[in-house]
Amino acid sequence: MQSDRVYTFLLALLRLALGEDVQNMPMALSPDEWREVYRMAAKHAVIAIAWDGVEQLQQHTPQMLLSMPADLMGKWFADVHAIETANSRMAKHTAQIQKLLNDGGFGSQVLKGATLAAYYPKPEHRQAADIDLWVLPQQGKSLAAHRQALLTYLQSQPAVEVGQVVYHHIETTIGDVEVEVHVTPT
Repeated sequence: MQSDRVYTFLLALLRLALGEDVQNMPMALSPDEWREVYRMAAKHAVIAIAWDGVEQLQQHTPQMLLSMPADLMGKWFADVHAIETANSRMAKHTAQIQKLLNDGGFGSQVLKGATLAAYYPKPEHRQAADIDLWVLPQQGKSLAAHRQALLTYLQSQPAVEVGQVVYHHIETTIGDVEVEVHVTPT
């Protein structure tokens, strides 16, 4: 069970990462509390952003980090690197699928979390699971005809693996990245 102290500390790390001046930073944590902070950051998909707060502590109050277990620091650092690598790969695949869609006459826009990453101090630290694209309706086609034309086009592309087709999107994979191609406003 998480303590209020650990929760408050994680929130303070996130505020530090966002550039806020945290006046009432909780006292230094025990090794177990550091592990709980990391576990909570992982649960809420803010590992890399919380790490940005840890870096701020390193710059301004390094004594706060003395109780962080070395193995946890190494794991946390490695996880941040993995998030950065995944974001780089996702950006490459986003450009690839948008070009592929455009070449087929389907305009698209990036949706949801990826569009908000620009507001993060370090956009590459946003933890993402997939890419969400909105494919613009084609002029003069019904929604059903548009969805079918898009599905047929995607199925004809060797680089795209088409998965489940549901009412509002088509699940696809490009390389090792999942892409939801949204076609119905829902």
